[in-house]
Amino acid sequence: MRYEEIAGILLREARQAGLRTYNMHSTLDTASLSRLFSVYCVPQDWPQPSALWAELSFEWDCLQTVRTTTRREEICALYHDADEDCLHSRRDAYGSISLDVIFILPHSWLERVAVGPDLATLAQELRALAQEANLDSELENPSFIVLPDRQEELRVIGGEMPCFWMLEEKILDQPLLLEQELQSILGQIQRLLLGLGERFLEVMRA
Repeated sequence: MRYEEIAGILLREARQAGLRTYNMHSTLDTASLSRLFSVYCVPQDWPQPSALWAELSFEWDCLQTVRTTTRREEICALYHDADEDCLHSRRDAYGSISLDVIFILPHSWLERVAVGPDLATLAQELRALAQEANLDSELENPSFIVLPDRQEELRVIGGEMPCFWMLEEKILDQPLLLEQELQSILGQIQRLLLGLGERFLEVMRA
């Protein structure tokens, strides 16, 4: 499948999972010719703009673009005879892609958290919420932005919880398999957003 097809399936399955998508971007790096797709999402019934959201993204390198837009025979003709065995004919030569997800935490709630033990407790609680949502991704440690205020006291001004899922090439080659995989992933994302929303309930009502 092509880059545009994968992005389209991701958006469609997000809606099917009860997520509202917005702030979509598709960019091209003119030096490496890699492409990056990103989109924000929240549960359908949440207000917009929301203080809490998830950003979904994936990168698509130039080899994957060539593979999905050019026939193998045309690529091989540039380098060798048609009957010669080569890497161009091996499916695993192009690898997988990573679906990266970042849960952005509400600033208005984080600024109330004291730097120190309270922040460590919050990080543990966030990981527990991910477990309750049955998140089966590669979950990274929550990260926080801490800066001094006018009184030189450290304050939390931002935070996020990153994770990612690897989408194997055999899945990317078959739309039905990709749809099934994304149904599971996006369902987990929706459950975790709802869990985080309950945790930050006073923020979500504001």
